[in-house]
Amino acid sequence: MEAIEAVHVGMGWSASEVVPGIEMRWRQGSNLYGLLMPLDRLVSQAGDLAGVPFYLRLAVDEPNGEVPNGTRLWFQDLPSGPY
Repeated sequence: MEAIEAVHVGMGWSASEVVPGIEMRWRQGSNLYGLLMPLDRLVSQAGDLAGVPFYLRLAVDEPNGEVPNGTRLWFQDLPSGPY
């Protein structure tokens, strides 16, 4: 895990379409990954608020595809989830 932060996520073209979100960055070997998504979608995809830590941990631990050297692959949804 490199970082996890509370951020504001733009949901459209207008500055008024900004919602609370999460940005998480991690690496697996030389591969770089990130997750950027609104908090309400994160909670929904995790099943409930109590499930969020489990699915964030799973996102970091599960194997993901290869990424070109020096490039970070960004997810906008949980890589795995109950949905």
